[in-house]
Amino acid sequence: MDETKLISPLCEILEKDFSLVKNELPVVSSYNEDLEKIREHLRERVAELMENDFDLFVNTLYRIDVPEPKIRAAFNDKDKSTLNQKIADLILERELQRVRTRIMYKEGKL
Repeated sequence: MDETKLISPLCEILEKDFSLVKNELPVVSSYNEDLEKIREHLRERVAELMENDFDLFVNTLYRIDVPEPKIRAAFNDKDKSTLNQKIADLILERELQRVRTRIMYKEGKL
C-alpha cells in the first residue's frame, strides 16, 4: 500500500476525533516527515486534553478503540514526562490501522 495515501485520510480522522486544525496538518510531501508533524500536533492536543478535559480525553480514547492494556501500561510507566507522547503514539497507531482498513475495504481487499 502506498503510504502517502494514508496521510490525507489520517488528517481527516484526527481532525474529527481530536479537533486538530486541518490547515496546520501537513500536505503530503514525505510520509515520514508528515507523520512526524502529525505526531507533534497530536502530542500537544493529548497533553491539552489530559490537563483540561480528562473526561473528554478518556471518552475519545474509548471511542477510537485504543487498546486498554496499552493505555494502562503507558499510565503505569514511572516516567510520566513522556506520557502524552506514548498516548499520542498509541492513538496514531490505532488511527492508521483504521485508515488502512478503510482503504483496503474500498479497494475490495477485505
